[in-house]
Parts: sequence; structure tokens; C-alpha cells
Amino acid sequence: MRNTYLKELYAIARTDRNVLSLVSDNGMIVYDDFRRDMPEQYFNFGISEGHMVTAAAGMASCGKIPFAYTIGSFLAYRSYEFLRLDVCLQKLNVKIVGIGAGVTYGYLGPTHHSTEDIAVLRCIPNLTLLSPATPKETRQLVHFAYEMEGPVYIRLGNNLPTELYLPNQDVIPGKLSILREGKDMAILATGEILYEAMEAAEMLAQRGIEAAVYSA
Repeated sequence: MRNTYLKELYAIARTDRNVLSLVSDNGMIVYDDFRRDMPEQYFNFGISEGHMVTAAAGMASCGKIPFAYTIGSFLAYRSYEFLRLDVCLQKLNVKIVGIGAGVTYGYLGPTHHSTEDIAVLRCIPNLTLLSPATPKETRQLVHFAYEMEGPVYIRLGNNLPTELYLPNQDVIPGKLSILREGKDMAILATGEILYEAMEAAEMLAQRGIEAAVYSA
């Protein structure tokens, strides 16, 4: 999902010079194309997530559309006050992008686990949370965030290339997407754990239990 996000943001920024990419001492390799081709739209704030968020608020107040990207735990927890006061209470057009949803970075320990970010951030006024699970969801939700006026948090997991959507199936923000039919029970999932939900439904089917799977 990270690579899908970066490709979509790159394409959007090429057509809209007001779109800015902010990072916090990460993405040095994956942002190589962006930094090379659009250096005036790229800002690295180092290990200073709160400053990055506040700077994004200032940029948005000048008509820019900043996408501030770093590990989700550093945005949801370390930068909480800046998100709440500088971005959301001002209803500024800032897009916050957290990578490493859940325990994607499990090997780095709890400092890098984004296990409470949805609970923490969903109580902030004016903030829209987007939690894509597949490449298609990621592409469509990045464009939705870009076109939406106001604060958005995009929660990204690992790079999972397998697409679970049918080619003609739409992603509608705010509505459940049914990815597997079932009459006995339903499994609701958000983000990349959707893949485990699909595997669980297949295991249940082998036992004669038909489980529907929904992506939230």
C-alpha cells in the first residue's frame, strides 16, 4: 500500500503544484523520484514530527495541500496536540499519512506500533480517517483525500500487492465493501488485516460455515 500511495501522490503532485510532500526523516529511498523531479514540493523535517505537522498547517493556510508522511505511531501519539490544535480545530486542508498500521513494524517494538491510532484520532473534531486495505482502496482513497477540503488521516499498512476487489467494484468512502458473500456470519475488517479475514473465511468455508467479509 505504501508504494501505491507514493505512485498516486506523485501523479497528483505532477499535475497540481500546490500539492506538497512532507516527511520526517523517512522515505529517503522511496521518495527518490519525488525529490528528484519535484524538489520544490518536497520537505524533510528530520526527526521532528510535531514541527512537520505544524508546518503543514501553515502551508495549508497559504493555499497549499500538504501530505505529511511518517510512521503512524509518531503522528497519532507524539504529534497529537499539534494535530488537534493546529490542524483539526482550524479545519485546515492537511493530509496526514501514517505508515506501519497495527503491528506492521512489529520487530521494532511498541514505539512503532500503531495499535490505538484509530481510537485516539477518531475523537478529534473535523478529522476524517481513511483506512485502505488493498491497492485499489489506496488509490481511490488518496484521490478522495486530495479532493476533500479539510483534515484527513490516511492509515497505511504494508505493501500487499494482491487485489481483493473485482475489476468493476467501486470503493465508496464511508460505506462497507462486501468482498465475500456468506449467509452464516459476517467478518468486518479495516486495513490490511482484511487479508487475514479473507483467509479465515476460507478456513471456515472448509468447515461448512459461510462467512461474509466486509472492508470498512
